[in-house]
Amino acid sequence: MTVRSYQELVDSATAGLKQKRGIMHDTYGLDRAKGWDYDVKHAQPNFVIWGDEEQPLLYAETLEVGTFLPAHSTWKWGWCNPSIPSEQQEKLAVLRELAEITGQELFRLDQPFVISREDASGLLAMAVQHLDAQGGYAAKIVNMDGQSLDAHIAYTAVAGPG
Repeated sequence: MTVRSYQELVDSATAGLKQKRGIMHDTYGLDRAKGWDYDVKHAQPNFVIWGDEEQPLLYAETLEVGTFLPAHSTWKWGWCNPSIPSEQQEKLAVLRELAEITGQELFRLDQPFVISREDASGLLAMAVQHLDAQGGYAAKIVNMDGQSLDAHIAYTAVAGPG
């Protein structure tokens, strides 16, 4: 795959993710969103978006595709991240197939690698498309070491309250 065709694939996946976000926004009234909670380690659904008076607007089951560490501009795949539960790692392992599809070895790298924030967003979009997920989000969190990072999560199942 040429660099141009790879970029076209990323652009197409990014447009698809933007469309999915728009549908979720309209379906669940996310214009009323006031915040969210995310817990990778515990039972699904593990992502909640809430509105006024902390009333849930959306519940999502997620997979943490990867993490972007802004301080070092590095990406680490969720399928090889020991802080991600093993059952999620197993589900995420299919993302390595993107190396064959795109010819890009970065989909097989099991160590953090340097990448821009924009390219990290492209990896999330491609993962959402490959996983046939309902959407995705880059959640800004602080890890147990006190480092700020972006947890790039794919919504595998989404539901409203009740």
